[in-house]
Amino acid sequence: MGEIIAFDPKTGEVLGQLQATVKPRGRRTITMMYGPNWLAVPIAAGKRLSRRRALTRSAHEVLWFMLGEIEPDNHIRVRASEIAQSIGMQRTQVHRAINELRAAEIIVDRDPYGFRLHPEFGYRGDPTNKVAKLRDGSLTLIGDAP
Repeated sequence: MGEIIAFDPKTGEVLGQLQATVKPRGRRTITMMYGPNWLAVPIAAGKRLSRRRALTRSAHEVLWFMLGEIEPDNHIRVRASEIAQSIGMQRTQVHRAINELRAAEIIVDRDPYGFRLHPEFGYRGDPTNKVAKLRDGSLTLIGDAP
């Protein structure tokens, strides 16, 4: 952040000082602002989740916990027992919530050690060559495209 002095070009009168923030250019802007722990979430995903009456409160709680554990390229490697203990829920409730999130295609089985967040709901990392846009405008993980 630096100071910029504003002046009238005709009279030379100093009009005051302004605070200016210069944003860095390039792909690392988000990382520079938030560090390595960030997740980009499309606005449409937030709207879709807020209108989704089919999701129970438990499913929302489990989803938010999982988002807090998300790794680069949308990997989510957390055990149901860890989720249950952390948010004070029974393991069977957590399993039901995970099944609900899978049925809604918010999380997908693509990882032998856990799940992945569907890219329609957000992405952590660089999606180049990992996420594809389909003809209908939806997103999919590369390798899952028809």
